[in-house]
Amino acid sequence: MFAVVRKWTNKETDIPIFQTFWHAFRKEFVKSNVLGYILLIIGYLLTIEFQILRSQEHVTYLIASYGVIGLFLMYAIILLYVFPMFSHFHLKITGYIKWAFMVGFGHPILTIFLLGITIAIQYFAFATIPILLFFFGGSVTAYILMWGTSLVIYKYEKVEV
Repeated sequence: MFAVVRKWTNKETDIPIFQTFWHAFRKEFVKSNVLGYILLIIGYLLTIEFQILRSQEHVTYLIASYGVIGLFLMYAIILLYVFPMFSHFHLKITGYIKWAFMVGFGHPILTIFLLGITIAIQYFAFATIPILLFFFGGSVTAYILMWGTSLVIYKYEKVEV
């Protein structure tokens, strides 16, 4: 999906959508699933850690839970940028996470905007007509994230990655 949206944000509108999607899907299937599962496991472990810390009554556990909230924030920033980076660059899996982190923290205003607009659109669609999430949730979110990432990604194209 991000491969098709990347072409749209680069003003390539006369492309065969299904063929472009299918080509990118076949080419990057294993690598994207490995990346997705790594991110899923990290998110799951952070959630479990947060629940364990919040279930304890001592103040040090409460303070440590704020550290996990900080890790959640870093995780959210990585999630915003990792798949647009995946569709644009050809790196190792750890390279995508590293560059998503660097771009996310290197452009805090864009990151806050992308996070806010993504949450607002998802909430609005869920609160009004939830079926919209099924039809447009992924593609609209992908377009917004790819558009935002394309604003700053040109700075990193010439960098050795």
